[in-house]
Amino acid sequence: MHEWTPAAQERLDAYLAEVKAALPGDAGDPDEIVAALAEHITVEAESAGSSVVGPDAVERAIRLAGSPAEITGAYAIAD
Repeated sequence: MHEWTPAAQERLDAYLAEVKAALPGDAGDPDEIVAALAEHITVEAESAGSSVVGPDAVERAIRLAGSPAEITGAYAIAD
């Protein structure tokens, strides 16, 4: 089990809130999408090799996942 610093958890929470707010209405279940993204980022951040996850590890994981615009763009329906 990894311990997360408050700053790391706050950064992840803020990122996930940005993604959720930007999801198009027809993207499906926003909670399910955000939960899957949170799991992906958590696994990536915790793989950094330290027992304490800090903001740098979270930033790296977020960069790998993509910006909120990149994430939500994948759910946009082309006309």
